[in-house]
Amino acid sequence: MQSGDCPSQRRVDALESGRWVAEQLGCTSPDDILRCLQQAPVSDLLALNDGFSASFVRGTSALRDDPRVAISTGNFRQVPVLIGHRCQS
Repeated sequence: MQSGDCPSQRRVDALESGRWVAEQLGCTSPDDILRCLQQAPVSDLLALNDGFSASFVRGTSALRDDPRVAISTGNFRQVPVLIGHRCQS
């Protein structure tokens, strides 16, 4: 596990964050949004990094439950992990 945010986002919040990023980059055409985002300069995406959360989206097949709930209830795979975390001051 590396640099994951906790808590995770609900799907509706993740979609809203994605819409916000797209709008900031001028990617507003529904028919062209994916191409527009793929062509956005990395520097522009990094400049927006503090405005949105890169949290995992819970309620999906990759992350069914909120990690806090899964850990507190013991409902997670019990396997050894190496955890990394970056702190910002």
